[in-house]
Amino acid sequence: KGEYFKELWHGLDIRVVPPPNEPSSLTNQKGFFGWVRRKLGEERLRGQMAKKISETISPDIDILNLHDYAYSVAAHYRGRNPNAKIIWTDNDPPFMYLPKDNFFADVLSRTYNSWKDMRSRRHFRAIDLALVLDSYNKNWCEERGIKAIITRLGVDPKFYLSVKDLREKFAKKKVRIFSLGSLNKYRRYEDMILAVKHLRGLGYNASAMIIASDMWDERIYRKKIQGL
Repeated sequence: KGEYFKELWHGLDIRVVPPPNEPSSLTNQKGFFGWVRRKLGEERLRGQMAKKISETISPDIDILNLHDYAYSVAAHYRGRNPNAKIIWTDNDPPFMYLPKDNFFADVLSRTYNSWKDMRSRRHFRAIDLALVLDSYNKNWCEERGIKAIITRLGVDPKFYLSVKDLREKFAKKKVRIFSLGSLNKYRRYEDMILAVKHLRGLGYNASAMIIASDMWDERIYRKKIQGL
C-alpha cells in the first residue's frame, strides 16, 4: 500500500495476488528461439495471472474496471459473474503491429499480432465498454467489436506545482535535455538530437542524454541515431 495518498485508499479492500512463478526467469532467454520461448512464457504467465486475479475478485460486484493489460481478466470473471458490467480503461493498445525494417522480424511481428488478436477475442466479447483517450484507440477497439468512448483527462485547477525556473540557465545559454525510454524509431529520438543541433546553432551550450534499452534489437535505427 505504501505511505502515500492514504486518504485515497483508506478503508478499501486491497488484495495482493502474487504471480504463480518468478517472472524474472523469463528474462534469461537469449537469441531468436530464446525470444520465442520468452514470449510464450510471458503469455502463459499472463493467462495464469488473469485467471488467478478473477478468482480473487468477489463474485457479486456490480462494476469491474480493468486497466490496460488486465483486459484478459474479462472472460474469466464473466463466467463467475454474468451480471457485472465490465469496463476497460484502455490507455494504449495492449498489442499493436508496427512495421519492422527487417523482413523476417516484420513477418514475425505480423504473425504474433494476428495470433494475439485471435487469442484475445473472447475477452473483448466480455467487455461492455472501453474508455479511451483518443480516436486511434477508439477505432482500435471498435475494429474488435468493443464499444468505446473517448474520455478526456481532467485538470484540477486547485492543484499547483511550481515549474523549475530555467531563466538563469537560459541566460547563460546552457541547456541539457534528457530522455528515457526503449529504443524504437517511433520514439523519434532524432528530433531531440536535431533540437540540440538547432540550439547550438543559436549559440547555446546544448547537450542531450538518451538512455534507451534496445529491447527490440533495433540495429538499423540504432546505427542511424549514432550516425546522426
